[in-house]
Amino acid sequence: MADIFKCPQRSVPIYFVASYCGTDRDCISNRRLDGAGFTNILCNALAWNQLHPTRFVEIFTEDRSRRVAKVTQRWASAARVAACGGLLAPQRAPGGQAGPDPFTIDIPGLQDIIKVKDWESKDLRRERYERFKSARSAVPQSLQWIPPLLTKLDNAQDMLFTGLALAIPLIKRLPARLIPGIGLLLTINDIINLFT
Repeated sequence: MADIFKCPQRSVPIYFVASYCGTDRDCISNRRLDGAGFTNILCNALAWNQLHPTRFVEIFTEDRSRRVAKVTQRWASAARVAACGGLLAPQRAPGGQAGPDPFTIDIPGLQDIIKVKDWESKDLRRERYERFKSARSAVPQSLQWIPPLLTKLDNAQDMLFTGLALAIPLIKRLPARLIPGIGLLLTINDIINLFT
């Protein structure tokens, strides 16, 4: 059978495609010429935009003189997705990529990092008890009265400082003749502070 009409061959129009990442840090923008047809370019653009909501694709004429379309994620209507024939995956909720058994992160404990043989053995506990029982202070016997004295001075200074801080509203209402007594207390507080 012979051809009745000689139809001219139609060439597929070539488009210049520019894809942009928006705020997505995990992708690389791309610019290329594509002669696969507008529907195929649109389906690929929708699939690429589906990975992050701020991605978009601009489609220009071959000479880049006119923009044909700017494809964003909002272009993914039900009719366009159906026309792409399963190229687009169904949208998943954030975090929906995980499988049925989500992974867990186990942080190692101290005994996982530092290995001590028989950490809670009876012999080791007995040795620890004997060491604590026979522990001696590094301070010589003749000077062992100093740490308790410093503790008592520190406690007295803490009490005096707290009392003075709480008494500020009361001090503001005192008559002027009692102010020297408060000055003496502050001087005592400073002297105790020098020793502790």
